[in-house]
Amino acid sequence: MNIEIKKGIFKVDNWKYESLKDMLFENQVESWLEEKRLEVEREELAYETYRVYESYNRNHWQDFFGKYDVRDIKYAQIKEFARFKMEGKSKKMKRNILHALHTFFVWCKKNEVIKEMPEFEVIKGNDAKPRKALDYTSQRTAIGLIPLEYRDVVEFAFETGVRVGELCALKVFDINPDIPGLVVRRTYSGHRIKNNTKTNENRLIPLSDKAFFIAQRNMKDKTPEQWLFINPSTQRGYMPDYISKKIWRKYTDIPLTFYEASRHSFCTQLLENGVDLKTVQLLMGHRELRSTEAYTHIAIQKLLPYVNKRGKELKNA
Repeated sequence: MNIEIKKGIFKVDNWKYESLKDMLFENQVESWLEEKRLEVEREELAYETYRVYESYNRNHWQDFFGKYDVRDIKYAQIKEFARFKMEGKSKKMKRNILHALHTFFVWCKKNEVIKEMPEFEVIKGNDAKPRKALDYTSQRTAIGLIPLEYRDVVEFAFETGVRVGELCALKVFDINPDIPGLVVRRTYSGHRIKNNTKTNENRLIPLSDKAFFIAQRNMKDKTPEQWLFINPSTQRGYMPDYISKKIWRKYTDIPLTFYEASRHSFCTQLLENGVDLKTVQLLMGHRELRSTEAYTHIAIQKLLPYVNKRGKELKNA
């Protein structure tokens, strides 16, 4: 209110009881979430993103900001929230929570709920644990641990590097035998099929001999619209969590997530084999090259023994 008075934009009607109630954070954030839910229905927003926003609001924002008038939330309040409410959280988690909160305030500004965007606390540094990757031999060992009836879907993921949501959403007609190749057209978002990809673009992936052999075996006696991979336990298409948890986590003792063992390892192996970044970006379906560049540190680590060995040889010469 004081800020509006100083700037000469104060309006009495905006500060009456009913208006004040509407301006509470808890009410405005519900309106924002409802709009996000409608975006999910129109397939403009991933369902998983909506669930994350909902979770952040329920578990982090409401207790602190709920009874605040959104117009009164400034840098001081956001700084206090970041320092105390998120104590003990990783820096990555803090950044994600604040980024989502910033998205909410952008919506408030766009809808003229607030006149100015509040400044946000900057979380510096990175304490995220680096992802690990399997080499090709370790992947073959892992395949041997998987029961025979589940091996094809796991091995196909290893051979193509597709996201697990994309893997589960593959249909028979997505396989092009003439190349041979695979067209990624859709993915799972939560428990729903989303009829586009994470980058909203279809992408064509060439299939290795092994991947094409697996595809042909699973296409047999199926119509073009059927799922490429059928879960033998349910006789329906696979769900992402089933592969990640009920197959990978249950049958292997490898301390890597399925994402790390499949997609992350696929990308790392390509870089270690000398494939250039731009080509890897296309194969992985990364929207930006910097997403691909994040994998290069693992490939470079493989070169360290050679550098150290050279140093010792020079020293002994």
